[in-house]
Amino acid sequence: MNSKSISQSSKLRSLILDPKSINQHLMCAICKELVIDPRECGRCKTLFCSICINTQLEQNQTCQKCSQNIQLNDPHPIIRNLISEIQIKCTNEGCSQQMQISKLDSHLKQCEQEKTKCPHSGCDFKDTLQQMKIHQYTCGYRTKTCQKCKLIHKMNEGHDCLDVVLKKVKIMEEQIKQQNIIISDIMLKVEQIHKKQNDKNTNFCSNEFEQNLDTPKSDKCQQNNKTCICKKGDAYQCIVCKLSEFLSP
Repeated sequence: MNSKSISQSSKLRSLILDPKSINQHLMCAICKELVIDPRECGRCKTLFCSICINTQLEQNQTCQKCSQNIQLNDPHPIIRNLISEIQIKCTNEGCSQQMQISKLDSHLKQCEQEKTKCPHSGCDFKDTLQQMKIHQYTCGYRTKTCQKCKLIHKMNEGHDCLDVVLKKVKIMEEQIKQQNIIISDIMLKVEQIHKKQNDKNTNFCSNEFEQNLDTPKSDKCQQNNKTCICKKGDAYQCIVCKLSEFLSP
């Protein structure tokens, strides 16, 4: 738990070294204890714990000190600063260190009694920093790079270079197989698109046309420009208007 969450928790009160030394202006007007997550009346500046005033507002909308309709505001930064300077003891059992609330975060990062989780992925071990230093050197979830295959593996896993490589090859083969399926599907779609385009552009037949200057002009464009005639001799196509017609018998 960090200093911010501590200052917003009732646990803060149990950590205070000298409760009697707390400034009376930092007391909640409802519970008469150090304000937790303070809020203040916008009219008379009376302080309340957030949970205390929210509970009261469910029944009564007036400030119990000024008797006016209450308008809650965040207190002046000085109030929070005064709270952050209160002397507390460490939150960890077994630690005798004392500090201001604002210094709690930096202390917990170094506190030998702070509980922390093993940094190795997959390991659920959790203990004090002191014990964690020992555990990290024996944790089975530590990773190691094989000097032969250069692959990384966990210490608690049996490692066989050939077996690992074969598994990776199998995975790669499966990936290639899937990619080939995707490529084949794309090629099929492209082929279908080309076929549709060719069918659209061919008005008469799919036979190859060759240039021929002797074929009659098209009735559509009335031009005698270059025309193409079907090699099978069944039709001609005007290059200008692309109209295909049967040849006159």
